[in-house]
Amino acid sequence: VVLADWGIWSYLVMLFERRADGSFKHPHEYRKNALATFSTHDLPTFPGWQSGHDLRVKRGLGLDPGETDEERERARALLKQLMQECALGHAGDPTYLDVIRFLARTQSRLMIVSIEDVFGILDQPNIPGTMLEHPNWRRRLPVALEDFNQHKGLRAVAEALREEHRSVP
Repeated sequence: VVLADWGIWSYLVMLFERRADGSFKHPHEYRKNALATFSTHDLPTFPGWQSGHDLRVKRGLGLDPGETDEERERARALLKQLMQECALGHAGDPTYLDVIRFLARTQSRLMIVSIEDVFGILDQPNIPGTMLEHPNWRRRLPVALEDFNQHKGLRAVAEALREEHRSVP
């Protein structure tokens, strides 16, 4: 609260925006003077998190992934529950577009859309604690910059943000 009183904004990572019982916070619980995002470059991408890919990669590198498979499954179930409570998604697993819509519904003034998530990339850009064991910051995106404006995932994100009244005209 002291930093907010000084005018310093928060950085709200959805993966960490949880209550004591592990459930995810609702959009109205996000601060206004904040940047909201699902993850960061040092955390799993949405597809990596959903599939548990990040847990397998970290274990394969001899690193503690920070949670068990059971804890991840519980978190995934809690995310699914949140999306249903917010009238997002469907009976299946939440999609990244559901997460985008959720973040757009927060009162946070800024939000980050991860290009890795939009493109469905499993690997996170960086795994802290590795240098040679993982190709940190060396992966090429699967879509050329010149083709971004034609990518259906990027177009879907733009449309979702427009529908949620979070885009620039």
